[in-house]
Amino acid sequence: MKYIQLLLTVILYFVVSGCSTPVVAPVKVELTQEEINYLSNVKPILDRRCVSCHSCYNSPCQAKMSSFEGLDRGASKLLVYDATRFKSVDPTRLFIDAKSTEEWQNKDFYPITTSPDSNKSYNDSIMMHMLYDKKKNSQIIGSYEPEKDELLCPKNKEELNEYMDEKENHGMPYGFPALKEKEYQTLAQWLHRGAKGPSTAEQKKLITPSEAADLEIQKWETFLNRDDAKHSVTARYLYEHLFLAHWNFKVAPTEFYELVRSYTPYPQEVEVIPSLRPYDNPKVKKF
Repeated sequence: MKYIQLLLTVILYFVVSGCSTPVVAPVKVELTQEEINYLSNVKPILDRRCVSCHSCYNSPCQAKMSSFEGLDRGASKLLVYDATRFKSVDPTRLFIDAKSTEEWQNKDFYPITTSPDSNKSYNDSIMMHMLYDKKKNSQIIGSYEPEKDELLCPKNKEELNEYMDEKENHGMPYGFPALKEKEYQTLAQWLHRGAKGPSTAEQKKLITPSEAADLEIQKWETFLNRDDAKHSVTARYLYEHLFLAHWNFKVAPTEFYELVRSYTPYPQEVEVIPSLRPYDNPKVKKF
């Protein structure tokens, strides 16, 4: 009888083990002494290899890699494009509909540069695993149909295990060649060290207009905010036609700006009125 019970236990163990998905272990990363700077070393790789898909609303999981704030925000299970949805959903515009990573997490965004579990191991992050999976399976083979994929945007370790088990060769970059070894090592080192963004000084420089651009901004601020009907109508016309544009001035060709409606006047920090459409009522008398 004991032998029968032992045999049944062994059989049950192998059945359960055979049906379970193997756990994806943290990626081994050997720490080096090389200095890794987000703006100098990391962002050029993201711009070159990732932003073509992970920008605006191109990515199904809304992981936006064109700015550090987008990376830090993470990803969402809520599909941007859903033909079966009958009702509208709240927008998720970066810098507008939430102002901090905590606020985005309250909107069900989850981290991709740190571990989705509680151990906060950086080399166990979703981004690290996706890059490593492509590195292991560098051949561009298999079927790539993101519109038909049912398992998208793994949120936690369980979903990540399932994704890796079911979607061989579906690491990142999705459907494209793997990163070059130097590119992979740079991103792996950056993630392993905490996936840090620009320093305080670098961030201030990023968001501070040059003197030449600031002079042009002052001209436009004066023109658009003149307190008379002619200029108000002109400002509204320009805003409603340019609200999606990124534009610059000849005197500062590498700086790009947006035309917005703000609760605060220039030169105070901009506080965008988060209306859905450019012609929506701002619900304030003065803006």
